[in-house]
Amino acid sequence: MEITQADENDAQLIMNLFVKTYGPDYPFKKFYDPMWLTKSIYSDDNIILVAKEKNRIVGTGSVFLTAGGFSDLIGEFGRLVVDPKCGRKGTGTEIFNGLIDASSEIIQFGFAECRAVHSGAQKISERCGFFPTGFEPNKYQLATARENVVFVTRLFEPALSLRRNNPRVIACIYPMAAKSMQNLGLPVDLIVEDEVDGYPTEKTFDIMELQSAGVSPLLRIERGRIKNPEVFGNLSLSYGFFKIATNQAHYLVAKDKGVILGAIGFTVDVIDKKVKVLELIEFDDEVKGFLLSTLVKLAPENYEAQYIEMDVSAYSSQMQKTLDRLGFVPVAYCPSMVFRGVERLDVVRMAKLLIPPDVRDIKLTSMAKDMFKLAMKDLECKKIGLEITEVTRQSDIFQGLSDGELSQLAQICKMVSYPAGKTICSEGECGSEIFVLAEGKASVFAKRTGKKRSKIGSISQGEIFGEMAIIEDLPRVADLVTDVGSKLVVIDRFELENLMNKNSHLGKIVMQNMAKGLSRKLRRI
Repeated sequence: MEITQADENDAQLIMNLFVKTYGPDYPFKKFYDPMWLTKSIYSDDNIILVAKEKNRIVGTGSVFLTAGGFSDLIGEFGRLVVDPKCGRKGTGTEIFNGLIDASSEIIQFGFAECRAVHSGAQKISERCGFFPTGFEPNKYQLATARENVVFVTRLFEPALSLRRNNPRVIACIYPMAAKSMQNLGLPVDLIVEDEVDGYPTEKTFDIMELQSAGVSPLLRIERGRIKNPEVFGNLSLSYGFFKIATNQAHYLVAKDKGVILGAIGFTVDVIDKKVKVLELIEFDDEVKGFLLSTLVKLAPENYEAQYIEMDVSAYSSQMQKTLDRLGFVPVAYCPSMVFRGVERLDVVRMAKLLIPPDVRDIKLTSMAKDMFKLAMKDLECKKIGLEITEVTRQSDIFQGLSDGELSQLAQICKMVSYPAGKTICSEGECGSEIFVLAEGKASVFAKRTGKKRSKIGSISQGEIFGEMAIIEDLPRVADLVTDVGSKLVVIDRFELENLMNKNSHLGKIVMQNMAKGLSRKLRRI
């Protein structure tokens, strides 16, 4: 078998191999276009190899060199296809090693996204020194379903010697980041910074789509895009508007009284129904938070997105926290991925799934399984956290809290399901928990003087029970019993008091709301 650089005579044969292997469902449709393949074979942006046996093409693979910024020196390995008749002969591994040999002197960071429906590509990657650093659920849209992929990484010199140490990550990112670094044989030098609130998202600005006339003012806003970038992509406004137009990039622009204050750039993949954020240009933190929350809202409405993806700095815990609040989860950790100034930076890939993940019928290597478990745990925790945030947002006692404060509150809560007729807490017991009804209905019972226990009220969705525990440590004055199967948000009194002490504004709002609630009850009585 011979591994060689593809030439123009191979274009049609490569296409035939893809059609034979994948039928009409292959997500990279350009590989079904002989003219595009011919141009790509001679482009400096790609390396395409073929495996030949007796002058017949039995396999192919490629490296794309446009997955990052110009100076990032990133190679995206993939499009690995082997004729089914030549399987289990090591053809895939030989092609992959050939791609490494052809690109190792011109890239410093290599990655691939291996399909999860079978473990073949995962095994080949691991044999060639690419190890799992992420799991991306529902990443690509095929004909009948969305497909999951395993994110694998390999570092090439001098990526390690140029890497900036001690990334600062929030707590939910740490497990995946630490496991990724262990898989790559790197020391885990991460610093957890979870006492951050993220960027504010409450203030609103005028919003518009970028037109060609808007380019110059945006180029003058340097903070974030040049001086301290927090978002990375393979396209930038500074590359020129013509480049943006040809790559179908979009920019949402924030304005205040006609003055441009910032913009968020992204691409829309109509086939994958995916939005990928490329850069964030901002004047201040409020604009930054507004642009991110606006895109999250508009992506499914305007672009029918089912998946939103961002590559963010591993040294900006505030940006990570903002995305965490907006429902993003870490799906990959990429040490030394991008180059800025004189050093290479770690990147966290974060994604927001707008439809439930489908992870049935996947086949993973043992290393990939670890990443899968971490990603799915994050998704489940995020789902519960968002449910809790929405419930507490509706509760009178937490009215007036910012999104960041509601997110802090969600971290000390748990969601518990109870069957109908379950006594949640009883009169006379000393309890240290506060309850907010998320779903269902519950009744309040108490013993009146000289009378039997009777119903004295009920609570419905969003209402709270047991809040007096915040004020005084006394026995409960009533029973709480579910009428139907119900979900309740349970808040530990001592953790809430600790949070209120750390965040004086949150504590002030909660106590003011409690006083108002007690006043209303007294007036009713």
